[in-house]
Amino acid sequence: LNEGTPRLQTERMDRSLVYACRFWGDHLDQANGDDDGFRARAQPLLRTLFHQKALYWLEILCIDKAIPSSGGSLYAAKSLLKV
Repeated sequence: LNEGTPRLQTERMDRSLVYACRFWGDHLDQANGDDDGFRARAQPLLRTLFHQKALYWLEILCIDKAIPSSGGSLYAAKSLLKV
């Protein structure tokens, strides 16, 4: 999909941003999702991510050829967004 993406573009990306985009779901999954206080704080942040920032998140994953990592993040978010 990104065969034509210049290598320079991926090299110029902030690696901490790439890390955050790839692994936020792992960190979320390891957090205490059974804690109602944590769930109450996480839900509005996740809604903001999916309503306002999802395309930016997917763009970073796509450029870094890390789209497969999105599945785990989406699954972790789904379990926290259940009411």
